[in-house]
Parts: sequence; structure tokens; C-alpha cells
Amino acid sequence: MGRESIVSWSAGGRRELRRTRPILKNDGVMTAIEKEYALHIHGLTGEERLQVAAVMVENLRSAYELQIRRTSPDLAGTALRVAVARRMYCHDPRTLALLNSLGQEP
Repeated sequence: MGRESIVSWSAGGRRELRRTRPILKNDGVMTAIEKEYALHIHGLTGEERLQVAAVMVENLRSAYELQIRRTSPDLAGTALRVAVARRMYCHDPRTLALLNSLGQEP
């Protein structure tokens, strides 16, 4: 792959991102949007990547909370937070076991 560049704008102003090697190994079916996103993410600092990840996790958490509130409008407080966590970690048996143990005395 040759040199690629995209221009991005952020709070810090305009900057051009350049890469000289492939960003992601793929089967050649990366869309233009995926390629632009990968270039943008790889041009961020570690702190900026963490900020992006935190926003994405919060968006996911909010979406799950909205779904749960629609189906169980009576849930609130800790019960709602636990229901959201169960949905977020539904494929993690260890976390689910921890969530299931909440409120149980030894």
C-alpha cells in the first residue's frame, strides 16, 4: 500500500494524518469510510483513543438503559444499573456471576 493521507478536524484544529504501511489486515473489502476511520484512530494519541473508547462505551450503556427502561419502566437505581450491566456483559460468565452475587450475604 502506498502512502495514504486524510485530513481531519478536531478541537485542536486541522491536521493531516499519513501512514506508510497498511492500517488493518483485511481481505481487501475495507470501505472508504472504514479506511478513513482507521486512519483517524491510528493518528490519535493514546489518551485520545481512550476518550473515544469511553464515549463509545457510554453510548452503548445509554442505549441499553433506554431499551431496559422501555421494557421495565419500574426499574430504577441499583436494579437498573445491574440490569444494564447484565446486558453489557451477557457474554462474560465471570462478570455475570459477580452481578448475580450482588445482594447475597456470605
